[in-house]
Amino acid sequence: MPVVTLSTANFRREVIDNVGPVIVDFYADWCGPCKQIAPAMEALSGKWEGYVRFAKVDIEAHPEIARGYNISSIPAVLRFEDGEVTNWSLGAKPTYLMEKELGLTRRGVARASRPKRGFLARLFVRSEDLTQR
Repeated sequence: MPVVTLSTANFRREVIDNVGPVIVDFYADWCGPCKQIAPAMEALSGKWEGYVRFAKVDIEAHPEIARGYNISSIPAVLRFEDGEVTNWSLGAKPTYLMEKELGLTRRGVARASRPKRGFLARLFVRSEDLTQR
């Protein structure tokens, strides 16, 4: 799955309202370290396809989005779940470190993809839920 390019028009739909985890790369075209991590973001996008959505925001074109998350240095990669920032990775670094900092592990992604339901809700399944499976 390719990395989605975000703007003010689609940020809410693609990130905030998204059900699963979303990794967002805040970058600028003139930024050398941002260019260094771009291939890593593409590789991670392929590795985690179907589990995690990947996107990027050009902070020069959409500074209001960067200001909204207090992005003061780039590259800044944030992980969103249920519209909230849960993990981040700042600066250029090896792919395996970015994965670790962003919680991109089988366990971390599985935990995020599970529905947030309490013990009793999981114990007593509604008939409507059974028909949807």
